[in-house]
Parts: sequence; C-alpha cells; structure tokens
Amino acid sequence: MEDTIKEEFDRIKYNIFYMDWNVISYLRNPDDIKNDELKKRTLCLSNILFGMLNKNYFVIPYSNAHLLDIFNGSKEYEKLSLEFVDNISSNWQISEEYNNKEILRIDKIQNIFDNYNSYHESLIETNNYTICLTQLLEPLFDFVRQYIEYTTDLNATTQKHKEEIADLLTCLFPMNDEELKIKLLKKNKNYKFNLKDLEGKRIKFPNYESAKAKYPHKNIKEIVDFCIKMSDLPFDSLEDMKIKLNFNNYTPALSQFHNKISNLYFLAEFINVSTEKLDSKTAFQGIVNDQFHINYGLRCNIFITEDDALYKKSKFIKDWIQSNTHIFKIDDFNRYLLCLITKQALQNSSDVSINRDEFTYTFKDNEDQVIKEYTISLDEINNC
Repeated sequence: MEDTIKEEFDRIKYNIFYMDWNVISYLRNPDDIKNDELKKRTLCLSNILFGMLNKNYFVIPYSNAHLLDIFNGSKEYEKLSLEFVDNISSNWQISEEYNNKEILRIDKIQNIFDNYNSYHESLIETNNYTICLTQLLEPLFDFVRQYIEYTTDLNATTQKHKEEIADLLTCLFPMNDEELKIKLLKKNKNYKFNLKDLEGKRIKFPNYESAKAKYPHKNIKEIVDFCIKMSDLPFDSLEDMKIKLNFNNYTPALSQFHNKISNLYFLAEFINVSTEKLDSKTAFQGIVNDQFHINYGLRCNIFITEDDALYKKSKFIKDWIQSNTHIFKIDDFNRYLLCLITKQALQNSSDVSINRDEFTYTFKDNEDQVIKEYTISLDEINNC
C-alpha cells in the first residue's frame, strides 16, 4: 500500500463497520422507510455517522455481497446505489484473498463501476454464483428428506407420503431453478410446524429458543444437543445427526470459513433459531446473500443488520465459532456509538467538575422538531 493509504488504513483498522444491505438501503433513502420508529433510528444513525463521528477513524466497507444485492435489485436504482456505496465506503472494499480465501483483505478501489462490471462478468464466465446457490442448499435437502422418511413406514406408506416424497425430489432439479429452491425452503418451513406422523400426531421438531429458555446456563453446543434430543426426530445429538445426514456439506467454490458459516446457517434454520420470510420473488437470492454477508461481517469489528432472522442467525453463529465481532441492530448500534463518543469526550475533557450519571443526546430534524432522544448511562459508557 502507498504511504497515504497505509496511514488511512492504520486509522480505520479497529473500526470497520460492516453493514448488511438493508441498513445501507435505509441510510440511502430514510424517507422511504414506512416504519416510523425505524425511520427515526436511521436518521439518528445518519446524524451520528456523518455529523458526530470523525470519518477519518472508521470505515463502512462494501463487499461482493453488496454488489450482488445491487445486481439483484431494481435496475432503476443501480447507479444511485453504487454511487451511495462508493461514497459511504470511501472506496474501501473487503474481500477474500485470491490465493488464500481464509484471509480477509481490504483495498482502496477507485472505480466502483468498473469493479461492479468486472465482478459480474467473472460470475457469468465461471458460473460460480449458480454453483454456490445450489450447493448451499444440499444440507437442507437432507433435513427435509429426513422429515418425510421419518413419517413413513416400509409396511404402511400412504399414497400421500409417496406423492410428497416424489414432489420433494423435484426441488433439486434443475439445479439452477430458484423457484424450486424456494419451494424446498417452504417445505422445510411447513414441515417444522405442520408435519404429522402416520397416526396423525404432530411431530415435534428441534426448537433452540425453547431449549435455551429452559437451560439458560448451558453453553450453546449443549443447548443444540438438548433441543435435538428432545425432538421427535431420530437423532440423539448434533454429532449423531451429522453422521446420519452427512451434514457437513462442503462447497469448493467457497472458503472453509464460508462453508462453516453455511452449515451453521442451515443448522440454525433447522433448529428454529429463526424462520425466513419466503414471500418475496428474491427470497432465495436474499438467503444466499445473507450467508455471504455473515461470512464478511463476522470477520470485521462490527456487523450491523436490521433483518431479524439474519440478526438471530448471526448471533447464533458468532457464539458457536466464538467470534469477537459485535453484532447490532440500528438502535443498539446508535447507543454503542454514543457511548464511544461520550467516553472519548470525557477522557479529553479538562473539566474535573463533571460528575453525572447519565448523558442525553437529542436529535432534531431540519425544522427543529425532535426526532429521538438517547439517554446513555455511565455504566453503559464504562462497559463499551
């Protein structure tokens, strides 16, 4: 790196804020947010990032996952989205090292439009994206197949079960048909809540949140084993499930870290850490891209998302792999940043008479109307 770029990197390297695409979209168009409270939080975040913080000491990088989000979105906003990402990222992009994908690198890319075009040309030439899309779902297919097989009996298979098994098999071929992938995901969601055995009894599936509530002091892997064992499915533990289902799927096009993320993502889906919304036409692309965002986000200092399912899965995966990444939704991230700002101000203050237990920040719009207030306690400041 040139000296000037190296100096810039040295300033920002401990404050790399990786944002999911929904957060960046909200920042670009806060007036389009329909949820009033979310709109207020986003306006506060924009004020903090671009009005209160020194932009020389943090970075909001983009990744190939963001480029895919833009590519899969409306062409009407493609240019505007690229310009906004280029601006807030200060041209910084994170990616996996070409010769060693386990290493995450950050580079100053001067022309995001050239980068965007060349990236998608390479995807078309290598077909890597389609390969990843289909291979990522293989573990989930094994799960769903197990649901059906569990409800069958070699001596008492009903016509309904036979038809369901045949329909399930259609979800994998052709491999690049995204509508069939959504169909598979919907089957998975439906089976978790509605699948019955041959006697008509509803089958109890693993439920991580219920197990966690019952045994809050167990570690994450013990809770997973417990919720699997307590279900009606024929597994005694995660290890038993891995052996029976060949759960550890490996996609050569992805790094080992990304493969681990993908397997844990579908484990989280299987044990009901969160449930995906599947109504959108781009739902499948979104699910795949969520895994790409987790792959990058959990290797940065901070990962911010406002998507509830992605937030829960990211927290689950973070705890499993013992990542040091802080994961926030927008409101908590605002509080975190305000804590840092207040802490820095107190450290730099020469006023020894300051003796307060809390600090209040009031955000106003252009018409001097209060948007939202945050009160930060001294305990929060000391712990941030």
